[in-house]
Amino acid sequence: MASQFIFPKPKNWDTFEDIVCDVFTRKLNNRNFQRYGRSGQKQFGVDIVGVVDGLVVGIQCKHYPNGKITKTDIDSEVIKAERFHPQLNQFYFVTSADRDADITSYVYELSQERVSKKKFSITIKFWDDVYDWLSELPDVLYKHFTKYFPQSELDKLFGMADERFKATVVWATSQELLRDGVKKTLKGVDQVDPYKVTIGVTTFENVQFNGLVDLDIPLSSCLSKNSLDDGFVRASNILGDVKNLIQTPFYSKELYVYLQTRLPYAVLLGWTFRRVTGYDLKIFSSDQVWTTSDLPLVFTHLEDAPPRMMNLDSNELVFVLNISRDIDSQVGRCVSAWKNKPKAIISSRYLTSSRISPALAMSMALEISQKIKSFKDNWNIRKIHLFGAVPAGLAALIGFNLNSICPISIYYMDNSDSEFRVGGTLTNDM
Repeated sequence: MASQFIFPKPKNWDTFEDIVCDVFTRKLNNRNFQRYGRSGQKQFGVDIVGVVDGLVVGIQCKHYPNGKITKTDIDSEVIKAERFHPQLNQFYFVTSADRDADITSYVYELSQERVSKKKFSITIKFWDDVYDWLSELPDVLYKHFTKYFPQSELDKLFGMADERFKATVVWATSQELLRDGVKKTLKGVDQVDPYKVTIGVTTFENVQFNGLVDLDIPLSSCLSKNSLDDGFVRASNILGDVKNLIQTPFYSKELYVYLQTRLPYAVLLGWTFRRVTGYDLKIFSSDQVWTTSDLPLVFTHLEDAPPRMMNLDSNELVFVLNISRDIDSQVGRCVSAWKNKPKAIISSRYLTSSRISPALAMSMALEISQKIKSFKDNWNIRKIHLFGAVPAGLAALIGFNLNSICPISIYYMDNSDSEFRVGGTLTNDM
């Protein structure tokens, strides 16, 4: 995949030399190339040096991202390199300049002349050559173009402005009406690649996504106090119908989502479009986009409290997610009133107050979904009661990563913030 991209040239010589050193370390199979320029040693025309198959190899780096290397540059550095100790056997010019046929020919002829006089050979490599080698070395590519990218900057990488020009269609709708809406949004532009549809899902009556999404899906009627489980099943059926509607070659599997829902419905959305269905969710969260792929895994700062054991004969478990705030005491009071106590209460806490970045959200969702699987597999749990103070986007990412679950009853705090309600029970057949 890396060969399909053109990597940007470094801005400074130090970074360029680092890249060159790492690439030559791998290509010439020598783990001990040394950078003379950084060490303060006298360079004598050599920035990097190492021994390969018994031969002393020197490398001179010329960082000309916007310029050209000249014959004078070559001659000057060769004269300096003659004074290097120990004597060089091979000498490389590596430049960030673009490939130059005249310079390549000049270096080749100069090298042939020198070899005939039993002097070190000369080879020149341009940025295009370094780029080609990087394409073959994914770990080196990751190191210089991803690994050292500040995690705080991932927010900027995946930030995305709202598109407020879409012809929004409100559910329930048909294939034809949704396609007509997309055509209006495209304003006559031919659709070549699969269309990346944007949906908005809410359980709040006063929220709408007109102009922001292709398909607005209101679920507030499902959140009736008199029939929460029935409403949850209805919502599952609606989201399943939406998935069927957009499961045609016209639409991309990359699905963008605006989400303002209670915790149970956020998990349900992620579960409906979960990983095994082939979808890739992009969830708008404030000025970020939380995604399900293409990000590095990072340390999650999640910590599990010791289990609070209650009823060893039970095969049910309470799992509490304290991400936005601590709700342990509230959940404890709620569960203490249950007639049938669970085996234990386990809570997981986000240890810092730092803003959750896209990479962190993805990593946390993976870790939490794995914990839920471990309860089923290792604790022999047959039902999980899930409580959480969790951003809706993170709840959807958790649902996205779940697979082959035991029933999970998901609770949310009512409008008075004083009582937990069961929003619904997630099952494998949903």
